[in-house]
Amino acid sequence: MYLCTQKSVMVLITTSLINSKMENQKKTMTKEEFAEFNTEMARLKEIKWKGYTRTLKEIGISYLGKVAQSAKLRHSYYHQVSTYGIYLAPSTMSGFNVCPNSDYCRENCLNESGHNRLEISHNKKVARQTKKKCKESSINRKRVMITRLFFANREVFMRLAVHEINNAMKRAKTIGHFFSIRLNCTSDISPTAFVLDGKNILQMFPNVSFYDYTKVPKRLELLDKYPNYDLTWSIDGSEENREIGLEFLERGGRVAVVYGTEKMPKSWYGYDTENGDRSDYRPQDINQVCMLKFKVTVNNFKNGKFLLPQTDFILTEGAENVEW
Repeated sequence: MYLCTQKSVMVLITTSLINSKMENQKKTMTKEEFAEFNTEMARLKEIKWKGYTRTLKEIGISYLGKVAQSAKLRHSYYHQVSTYGIYLAPSTMSGFNVCPNSDYCRENCLNESGHNRLEISHNKKVARQTKKKCKESSINRKRVMITRLFFANREVFMRLAVHEINNAMKRAKTIGHFFSIRLNCTSDISPTAFVLDGKNILQMFPNVSFYDYTKVPKRLELLDKYPNYDLTWSIDGSEENREIGLEFLERGGRVAVVYGTEKMPKSWYGYDTENGDRSDYRPQDINQVCMLKFKVTVNNFKNGKFLLPQTDFILTEGAENVEW
């Protein structure tokens, strides 16, 4: 267990969710940032459930999760799949490491793509022009807030999620959509950690289709226990990760591979590929290898020009065991 204290404030965090990198993250914070972190955790910890709207207002957010809130989830929506998704602050952005095995993909995380990339780029430009500190994007601020809420006050987090899920399910039924849930749009936390009144969220909604991507080997064990949970193994370019992915494919599983070329690869290690950008709902894929086009982020520009990152995480022309 890791204990974070400030005077009478105590926040207990289980190491099954936050590994030793949490300690490293704390060391990278300035004194002022760490004080702000503790103050915010203390405030969130004391919040009581007062109904959906009043609780959201006290937290300082307009919603926790949502259907079709991003381009990826909207693609599913256009294919009559309403996916309720939660976007947490990835890696250690919030002070908690919610992506345990993100060493190879952290610098190019899709968290800072899309609308978030535009806002961050604008804020950086304003900071250069005014010679003031760059403002954090509103999207990142919200994701940090709900991630800290998850660890500071699991009950309130879950009551908000359950309220939104029930409403989203009703809406999906009304419009004739299939309903699904993706808890980890920008994180990699076990669904068994989403607990309320002694039940995890997979048990609370046994007839709902849940799906995630993961780089955590132990997570694959949940597939045998929960028939309503689907996983796609994320290839990060490392040899160990790739071997796990190939073993998963042999057992009938699915992997996701990021590519950086205009043309999508036809096969990967002999397995036919699927265009994963047409829809985010992976359980409906026909082929076992889901190809995802690299999403441009803030970190990929130098002097205003886009430069594709040189990393094994992204497939490029000449990659071995790939048919183009």
